[in-house]
Amino acid sequence: MLIADGGGGMPGLAAAVGRQAFTAEVENLKTFKSKVDQMLQDLEGSAASQEQISDQRLASGHLGTGFGEAEDLFSAYAKVHDNLETLSKTLSQQIEAMSITVDVSTKGYQNVEESRLAELWKIRDQAEAAQKPPAAGGAPAPAASQGTKQGAF
Repeated sequence: MLIADGGGGMPGLAAAVGRQAFTAEVENLKTFKSKVDQMLQDLEGSAASQEQISDQRLASGHLGTGFGEAEDLFSAYAKVHDNLETLSKTLSQQIEAMSITVDVSTKGYQNVEESRLAELWKIRDQAEAAQKPPAAGGAPAPAASQGTKQGAF
């Protein structure tokens, strides 16, 4: 969405939609951001956090040794556990990205800390890399480093 000031900042948005409507939208975004921040904090403090899930991994001998079914079960367990770790990490990153984009929409891109913008681009790059088919070694193909960007996604 192009805004009158060309930078997506608050004065252009206020002029485009009217000051009263703009104030209501900013308040809605701030409320949304506080809810998103609370969700991220709750996730990171729960058993579903990536760190907690990583700490709950079984070793192969826990399910038995010397028979194929135990190995098959452990293999399935390891795959599910890896997927849970990925899900937890991705969820945390997406919630953090939502929080940053709310900051960008209320403060304007130029008024958000450089480190927050860099984190947003890092999350974007990681999400993009996760969408690529695996490389020859089985890992996702690396994304090109984007660094700090200016402008929209």
